[in-house]
Amino acid sequence: MSAVGYSLARHPYAPAVRRMQLASRDRLAGGFVRVRLTEELPGELVGFVAPGAGDHVRVLVGSPDGGDVPVADQGAPFRTETVVAHDAEAGWIDLDILEHGDRGVIGPWAARAPMGSPALVAGPKGSVVMTGRPAQWVLAGDDSAIPALRRYLALLRGHGEGMLVLESAAGLGSSELAAWGLEGLDGRGEVAASIHRPLPDAPGAALVAALEALPAPHDAAERFVFACAEQSIVAPARALLGRWGIDVERAVVKGYWRREG
Repeated sequence: MSAVGYSLARHPYAPAVRRMQLASRDRLAGGFVRVRLTEELPGELVGFVAPGAGDHVRVLVGSPDGGDVPVADQGAPFRTETVVAHDAEAGWIDLDILEHGDRGVIGPWAARAPMGSPALVAGPKGSVVMTGRPAQWVLAGDDSAIPALRRYLALLRGHGEGMLVLESAAGLGSSELAAWGLEGLDGRGEVAASIHRPLPDAPGAALVAALEALPAPHDAAERFVFACAEQSIVAPARALLGRWGIDVERAVVKGYWRREG
């Protein structure tokens, strides 16, 4: 057995809610909108950190046409979004938000809310920080996980043997992959990638099937797994970790959203 080349440390943070406002938007491929949120008042982001590739915040916004943020303690729906970049000293956070057409709250808000529209940002609750690099890694997710997948690819690319499994309803051409920062993953790059269309009425099923078709690791202690998508992926992904002999504490498996109905 080879020496363990990586470790994961989980760091909890004290709860914090920050008042932010919409400062800019940039439309990306695949139905994403990158928004920059800036401090409503100087100092809102004092102490904000997000060092982990999958670090996320919960965001509460008003209507897509602008207006006040609902009262958080009255059951208003926060939405969870990955932090793609931030500068606490300069007072901004960047989020890549999937529109989902007119469905939901935060997608339409990101797409058309007036500049200056308020938002509340809570978290991160904690970070998962990797030290060292694994000899082998598997990154798996659906469209909702693309921001985190991009951050993990930036961290891991060029280190060890990489496999990426993506379930995507968005455009799958080379130009779209490049626009997501996933260039070289169309079967011609150094990362073994497979991209799958979601099955009708069964989000996550194609992703689970593709994961289960991967070969078992030669050294379970040296395979890192990130698998995040619709909630139904969690149980089969954890079962697969068990069959591979991978400790769940040395992996990241989460449900990013839950199918309605």
